[in-house]
Amino acid sequence: MGFWDRHTSHLDLMSRMFARTGAVDGMGLTADHGVSLRAAMARCAGCESTDACKEWLDDGTSNPTPPDFCPNAALIERLQSIA
Repeated sequence: MGFWDRHTSHLDLMSRMFARTGAVDGMGLTADHGVSLRAAMARCAGCESTDACKEWLDDGTSNPTPPDFCPNAALIERLQSIA
């Protein structure tokens, strides 16, 4: 997988993760949302748990708690608390 394909794939997973957990609702409420989003993308792009992430997102569970393997779990939880 090439550079752009990898980043596009991770961006899709991150977008789905933030939407599923409700974190996307809090993103615009932070003063540093641009910086936070870039840092989140970098963490996601470096994640080695892509298959586990896809499985978690595809399982249909309504649990909004991010999985432990997610490198953005702390950010997601912070965003959930302010949304």
